[in-house]
This record gives sequence, structure tokens and C-alpha cells, in this order.
Amino acid sequence: VIGYAADGEARAYPLRILNFHEIVNDRVAGTPIAVTYCPLCDSAAIFDRRTPLGLREFGVSGLLHNSNVLMYDRGGQPESLWSQVLGAGVSGPAVGKRLTALPVELTTWRDWSERYPQTSVLSAETGHPRDYRFNPYDGYLTSPGIMFPVTSTSDRLPAKQLVLGVWVGDTSKAYPLSAFGEESVEFRDNVADRSVTLAYDPNPKRLRVVSADDGVRWMYSLWYAWHAFRPETEVVEPSRAGDVRR
Repeated sequence: VIGYAADGEARAYPLRILNFHEIVNDRVAGTPIAVTYCPLCDSAAIFDRRTPLGLREFGVSGLLHNSNVLMYDRGGQPESLWSQVLGAGVSGPAVGKRLTALPVELTTWRDWSERYPQTSVLSAETGHPRDYRFNPYDGYLTSPGIMFPVTSTSDRLPAKQLVLGVWVGDTSKAYPLSAFGEESVEFRDNVADRSVTLAYDPNPKRLRVVSADDGVRWMYSLWYAWHAFRPETEVVEPSRAGDVRR
């Protein structure tokens, strides 16, 4: 599930539904949010729908950039296209304008429900004739190849290694899950001049942000997509001692 919690409210959005629909427009604790997931990139991000162009509702355009979903803002005059991993507009009035990324977790239902037992869950009764027990991307994440070309590639990590991408402005870091072993780890790092604390749990093999200074943003993505949009990113591997090894 993709998890979001704010001001005493918690929501869980199952990937088995997002595999088909990719975007959920919601409102949590009074904040209008867009929960986004691109199955091709295994990328999960939540954005504030109060954009520099005003309040927007987002839909799936059916178009891709760097193999990543392009969202469109319904009702825009004219409509704009927004990149999920870039978190910014790429066409129309939104060009050069950034979305505000909100805290997000990509984890198992068991982990999320144990930490947030009062969570609400997105219903599978969406009104669409879909069999959400079926995964149309079954086998894709474990295969080495990607379906669509990207502008830049890197062999610093396997293309489909999941990373937690953290950024402050134009400075970004990628924390690969492959860097962690069988022990729980909590560590602090700096991105630009801001502090962020992360925690890794070997069961269910998930990495999350525990706390962060104002201005620190994050999302999850496969390495190939994260690098394609942020080729200058730093790859960070924490040591077992809890320090940061680069």
C-alpha cells in the first residue's frame, strides 16, 4: 500500500487498485492530495493539489516521459501535463512550476495497519469493471528490462532497484533498499543543509522517513526513473553502525 498520515488521520491506498488507476484525488485532514503511482517505475508520490496554478484535480494522460506517468490537471485552461517523478509541470501553463510533495510511505498492509490500526482504506468498489486480484504487471518488476526508453541511464545501481529518493531544491540523494541487510537501522543524513532521519525494517524490507526538516521532500522510485530525471543524484549507502557511507 501507499500510506499517508496527517493530523491524526491515516489512509492506505492498495497498489492492486493503483496498478489500474494510478491516481487517487482525495482530501485528508482538510488537505487536498493526489496519491500517485506509476507501475512502470514502481514510483509512489503524494502531492498537494493546491498548485501554483490553483487547486487542481489530476488524471492519467496516457502519455509517458522517461517511462513515467504524465498527469494532466482536469479543468485547466488550457490543461497542463505534470511529471510524477519530477514533481513539476512539463507542458502548458504549468511548465517550470513545481508540485509540493507530501510525506509518503510505500510498505505492506500488515506494517501500515499495525502502526495505524485506525487507518481508512481505499475501497475496491470503484465503480469500474476491474478484477483487482489480477496484476497486469506481474513479472515486470523482477525482469531486467524496461518497456520504454529514457533520456539517461546509469549502471551505479540495477535499473529496477527500488530507491527512496530525497531532495531539497535541486539537491537529491537516492537510498537503495539493496544497501540494507537483515538488521533494523535508523540513521540521520543531511540533504543540502537540511536534516533527515530514515529507518529501515528488514521485515517487511521497507525504508521510510521518520523525521525531516522543513523543505525536505521524498518519494519512491525504481533507480532508472529516478536517475533519468535527476542524473546528478548522489547514491547513499548507510553502514550497519548507523553512519552514512558514500
